[in-house]
Amino acid sequence: MLVLDAGNVLFGREPSNSSQGALQIQAMNLMGYDAMAWGETDLAVSAEVLRERFAEAEFAALSTNLGPADELPLQPYIFKEAAGHTIAILGATAPAAAKRTQPGIALSVEPPLEAISRTVAGLRSQAEVIIVLSNLTADENNALATQVPGIDIILGARGKGVKYGSRTLNGPDGPVVVATTYRLGQFLGYLNVRFDNGGRVVSFAGQDLSLTDKYANDAEMLELLAPYGIKK
Repeated sequence: MLVLDAGNVLFGREPSNSSQGALQIQAMNLMGYDAMAWGETDLAVSAEVLRERFAEAEFAALSTNLGPADELPLQPYIFKEAAGHTIAILGATAPAAAKRTQPGIALSVEPPLEAISRTVAGLRSQAEVIIVLSNLTADENNALATQVPGIDIILGARGKGVKYGSRTLNGPDGPVVVATTYRLGQFLGYLNVRFDNGGRVVSFAGQDLSLTDKYANDAEMLELLAPYGIKK
């Protein structure tokens, strides 16, 4: 199982803002995240704070189109092994991120379609399954799915109207699963995908889990939240 996020998770609401993202990083570590994509709001503080936060992170922060890498602790992709397959996980950051960067951060944001196309082309011989964590719009996701050979799954989309959904689009190499969930961490998106021996999508089933009282509170998470006055 992989635990992933498409970005815009560190800042924008309390108590994440007052902790400068430390609470989010600690919580994601506790939940066993494998990777997140850099979203535009994740760049809303200084490079010094971001470097400090991701020195604490036990998961990767990914973007294929944000750079250069020496400005921030970012990677274009990582490899994971799951269900007998080598999986490449990439991040895609919204072009609007260029307007979010703080003074002293000399970042460039490449058009995501170009960056993803180039990166996926280099990964197709190294990974059987390619997942894109997308901080892009639904239309940009559609362009990735239908124009870039090699992508198997696209997770996430930015925009206030984003809701849960999972579907397939016809990509150059076969079906591409595109899945989104609701904003603000109120729901958990669960996606189960079956692949054939060559890493092609055979079937999938998606579910959006509403985090209601039917799920018991986690004792370690409550302990983490207690200093911020959160009891439930």
